[in-house]
Amino acid sequence: SQDATLVENLRLEGAIFPGKTDTTQLACFDPPPTVNPWNQAHTPGGSSSGSAAAVAAGMCLAAVGTQTRGSIIRPAAFCGFAGLKPTFGMVDRQGVILLSDHLDHVGPLAHTIADLVILLDGMTDQATYLPLLIEPVTAAPRIGWLTDFFESRADPAMQQALTSVRTRLETAGAPIRDCPLPKEFEPILDYHRDLMQFEMVQNMGADYDQNGKFYGPAISQVLDAGRKLS
Repeated sequence: SQDATLVENLRLEGAIFPGKTDTTQLACFDPPPTVNPWNQAHTPGGSSSGSAAAVAAGMCLAAVGTQTRGSIIRPAAFCGFAGLKPTFGMVDRQGVILLSDHLDHVGPLAHTIADLVILLDGMTDQATYLPLLIEPVTAAPRIGWLTDFFESRADPAMQQALTSVRTRLETAGAPIRDCPLPKEFEPILDYHRDLMQFEMVQNMGADYDQNGKFYGPAISQVLDAGRKLS
């Protein structure tokens, strides 16, 4: 076996890997037995389920996850800490089993933003610090608030929670500007789904043909749908 490049980089910086955490099958949709440490009746989120659960349970200070469609930031949110999807191409994916060549990212999960910066710096083998992160911030940050697309898709409880967060930010002095997304953004989820399904077939189709009986129902459905795209 051989370490992925990002793992080699982290080891060179002194990182210790106690083990491999569980994920949804092939980082797709079929869930593992992993539960949320805060409430075992709840999911930790996926696909980086084990990474998130391990950090939340205090088994490690930080973890590495992958994201094709929310699979770093969703588990981090579900488990109550920070997760980062880096800019595409920032983290070397050599050694990572890909679902989608154009959508897959590798990123860190940790308890604090400061820890994310340290971990990302080690993963990329280059300095990622910005002056904003190491110099005192004297002015309130300007915040763009995405409207319409996300608000209309959120449950009422989530809409209420977001409104509460916005109120707290404004009360603290942060200027917030509404940022409505253009109508061209409306079909983005459909475009994302089609690209993901198509590229999953390119990456996994041959193995699926030979070992399909070992694939879960959710990932099988995705691959079958991808075969209908051209």
